[in-house]
Amino acid sequence: MKTRRILVAVDNSPAALARVESAINLANIIEAEVTAILAIHLEVPPVAASTMHGGWYMGEEILNNSRQEAIKSAKMIHEACDLLAERLQWDLAWLQKEGDAVHVIGEEARYHDLLMLGRPDTEGTASGFRGDVHAILLESGVPCLVMPDASPGFFQQPGKVVLAWDGSREACQAMRGALGFLTRAEEVTVLTLVDRDIERPHYEHVNKRAVDFLKAHGVNAEGILADKQGLFNGPSLIQQAETLSPDMIVMGAYGHSRFRETILGGATRHLLQQATVPVLYAH
Repeated sequence: MKTRRILVAVDNSPAALARVESAINLANIIEAEVTAILAIHLEVPPVAASTMHGGWYMGEEILNNSRQEAIKSAKMIHEACDLLAERLQWDLAWLQKEGDAVHVIGEEARYHDLLMLGRPDTEGTASGFRGDVHAILLESGVPCLVMPDASPGFFQQPGKVVLAWDGSREACQAMRGALGFLTRAEEVTVLTLVDRDIERPHYEHVNKRAVDFLKAHGVNAEGILADKQGLFNGPSLIQQAETLSPDMIVMGAYGHSRFRETILGGATRHLLQQATVPVLYAH
């Protein structure tokens, strides 16, 4: 499936413009259109729920002031994105909606082929959508390309791609969602982690099936099996990625329940926090 429509989430962080530039660079290569989306979430002040005399009035006033400040900030972000698009000679569409970021971005993403996000905020200080990246990955229903903050303006066509493959439904969704990238890549490595020797014949089989599928679609693919280091897949994937030096990683998101991922520190969670290259997730 071709990527025709890209949705890129923006906020007031320094990395937002770099993310838009990355989306435009990518769209220029694959001939897609780009829409930037800003979710405006207003916190209802505690006083708004008060039954004390004048509480509702005060709450409404504070909420209106908060809305005005948010709209003012949105206008500045919009103008900055427009200036960037003008410099890059690109027709950038703009969309802003008031509401919860997960709902606003997730709903709009369903009418696009690819959603581009920034890495989640691990400090709990970022505004906008970055505190909700995990939920957006689950709710959007489309492939999500998460860009590292350390790569401003990055995204040329990836030369080397690593596909993390275990034969799961989530991995299959990611592989199919990334076909537009994989067919253009110079080299695709299908990486399968093996925990025990008794599992090796099975994973050799599923790895080869994925390589055969990709080759049938014109992808220059080869398969690699690697021993998993320790209990979790995440650190092993990062370690292998450092060895293979890919331009992008493709993987399924949340193959286990969110509860298990949170408690055990699953691969999705680990790569969201640690990956230094763009990672395309699908759930």
